Amino acid sequence: ARSAGATEALTYEPICTQPYQGCTFESGYVHGHEVDRLYVRLNREGEDTIILLRPDEAQAIVWVLSGALWSDQMRRLLSEQEASSEG
Repeated sequence: ARSAGATEALTYEPICTQPYQGCTFESGYVHGHEVDRLYVRLNREGEDTIILLRPDEAQAIVWVLSGALWSDQMRRLLSEQEASSEG
């Protein structure tokens, strides 16, 4: 995580939490940072990774991940179609 630009401590306000196979994904607002307004927390086996983001950075990450997910889905569908046409 980036260091805080303000003198006050950072506080986190969770908005969305998703438990998933031994870990938890969480996102929300970060307070006390002069630039970043959002955070993503990845907690696996009690170990936190927190990424602080501006809204435009969060949008860019969502965009590239949605592209990767879409591409993965299309690759799977094509692979299934090829396998069924061979049989």
